[in-house]
Amino acid sequence: QERLAREESEASVRFAALEEGGDVREALLELRRSPGTAENQWAEYGRKYTENTLDPRLLSEATLKGFLEHYLEGYRLVSGVWSALSELFAYCPWLKDEWVEFLQKSPDASKVREDPLWKESARRGQFRFRFGGAFAAANNL
Repeated sequence: QERLAREESEASVRFAALEEGGDVREALLELRRSPGTAENQWAEYGRKYTENTLDPRLLSEATLKGFLEHYLEGYRLVSGVWSALSELFAYCPWLKDEWVEFLQKSPDASKVREDPLWKESARRGQFRFRFGGAFAAANNL
């Protein structure tokens, strides 16, 4: 948690340097590569504001700055339970272990456990889980 806060703080300092003529596209790419939820938030932002255009080369500098400003100020877009779970996984590492333990014990997760790498996938936020009679899936939360 402290590491994520430090890295986001460093990203914020880099963003401040953009005001002095830095490369906004490079700052966005750097932020998306860092741990945390920037990559997921970028995808949410694209779905909501850029008609799913995620390539920074195809978007205006104003659009990119808008995302960076909102993300670094702490605003988050949530499109449902999966993106909320993604945020929790990033900021509460212990929750990943609790999620794995839950999947280990739940009779409804028997299909999940058939995959020999299911624990690693669950800790990365990649999983499939059966709710009622329907599958809910999330990849790269």
